[in-house]
Amino acid sequence: MIGLIQNELMKQNARISTWIMLIFIIALTLLTAILMHNAATYLHFDSDWRESVQSDITYYEEFKEEEPFAEEQLLLANYRLEQDVPPTYAVSDNVWMFIMDNNGVIMLVSLFIIAIAATIVSSEFKQGTIKLLLVRPPSRIKVLLSKYVAVLIYAFTFLAVLWISSFIIGALFFGFNEQIVHLYVMDGEVRERAYWLQSIFVFLSNMPMTILLATLAFAISAMFSSDIMAIAISIAGQFLGLLANIILLDFYDWAIFLPFVNDLSQYVTDGMPLSDLISPLFSSIVLFCYWLLFIGIALFVFHKREIKPS
Repeated sequence: MIGLIQNELMKQNARISTWIMLIFIIALTLLTAILMHNAATYLHFDSDWRESVQSDITYYEEFKEEEPFAEEQLLLANYRLEQDVPPTYAVSDNVWMFIMDNNGVIMLVSLFIIAIAATIVSSEFKQGTIKLLLVRPPSRIKVLLSKYVAVLIYAFTFLAVLWISSFIIGALFFGFNEQIVHLYVMDGEVRERAYWLQSIFVFLSNMPMTILLATLAFAISAMFSSDIMAIAISIAGQFLGLLANIILLDFYDWAIFLPFVNDLSQYVTDGMPLSDLISPLFSSIVLFCYWLLFIGIALFVFHKREIKPS
């Protein structure tokens, strides 16, 4: 099994597209840092942040009886004034703030991982090399699992490259000059979390959905030998799935069992969960069940399918 995984990694490393993706991630991170560094000169917050927070309190007071989100924001705003904790817009950028702001690149990284997952099986069929793999002693299940493990390794690698490059470039451009904390509400109390730890939590919370989409692309590729179908369905799911799930959630309680409603990143970022009926544990179980379904169908179909001679 280890030999099969190493073989898959070597084949993927030999593709120039893999290195182009990694270079693009680093280049985009560098470009983001340059733009943010230049924008900071013009967007510096000069007013008293306490007045701004007080205005927020006045605004949210009007909706606290109707919206739980408003009540949470009131707790955070009052805590800032009492403990003298300025919001992020009132302090100079630092490396941890840059890492958080660069989280949008995770969506692009997800697309790269989906592309790898969608082509790692289908390319073997297109090139006619799948028969060479299946005539060897390892079973079909081991062959497919080795490819899937390779996809997971690349998923972790790409996300690690994004985080590390964000840290290095962010440190060079913004430094560690101002230490800030992330405030969040738990059990009706405001708590503090170090911003560096928050940046790690946000990255980790995005990984399950990224892996689930990659698994979906991998499963479609294994079942239909079509990388175009796998990429199209997975990307459509990424961009349209959340919107469709939220619309259904407004009308049906069973929508809490849909995958995008249970994205774990909603529990570590600002704002309320999409539904009062879900929790981190519930969402983790739902995503795990979908992952088990996708990988299970892929293994079953790939094991049973007939490989036609070229």
